[in-house]
Amino acid sequence: YGPTETTVIATCHVFQSTSDSPNTIGRTHNLRGLVVDANDHTKLAPIGCVGELVIQGPTLARGYFNDDSKTSESFIEGVNILPANLATGNPRFYKTGD
Repeated sequence: YGPTETTVIATCHVFQSTSDSPNTIGRTHNLRGLVVDANDHTKLAPIGCVGELVIQGPTLARGYFNDDSKTSESFIEGVNILPANLATGNPRFYKTGD
């Protein structure tokens, strides 16, 4: 799984057999992936609940070229939604829409 905004790849999974579940997008690759409340992107969704995938990490795009409006709609800045043991600095997150 890899939206363009994450520079090629965000998650990876190697299917070992045809019985592997197709419901996985795999583990993150050099990024962090979190599921947040779809109505409040500053709050993590409870485990097992439906939400929206947000991605954070060094390969994340800075935004959309000459489109500040789309950038502010798609990227979260100034809010740290990482768990306390992972929180450092002021990370940016991309709202995937997934």
